[in-house]
Amino acid sequence: PDFLYRQTSLNNRQARVDTDGRVRFVFAASDPGVPNWIDTAGHQKGQITYRWIWSKDRPVPTTKRVKLADLRKSLPKDTPIVGPEERRKQLAKRELQV
Repeated sequence: PDFLYRQTSLNNRQARVDTDGRVRFVFAASDPGVPNWIDTAGHQKGQITYRWIWSKDRPVPTTKRVKLADLRKSLPKDTPIVGPEERRKQLAKRELQV
């Protein structure tokens, strides 16, 4: 997917770490209003690549498929809402950086 105009990746400075120390990403075709959203650009299938550098342990990712309507129930209660204006600014900053 187009990494210039779509949020198709996040690095350690961009991703939000939850209060429990975990980083949760949400892969979705439309913006669910959460910090670590990865835009699938409508693709139903794809590849996920992750990496860690200088980690003292080897984190193993897990996945969980949830309906968009149930997403908030699957995330920590303190997960912030990212509104359209904030997302627009985030994507504009991304465009400048790329």
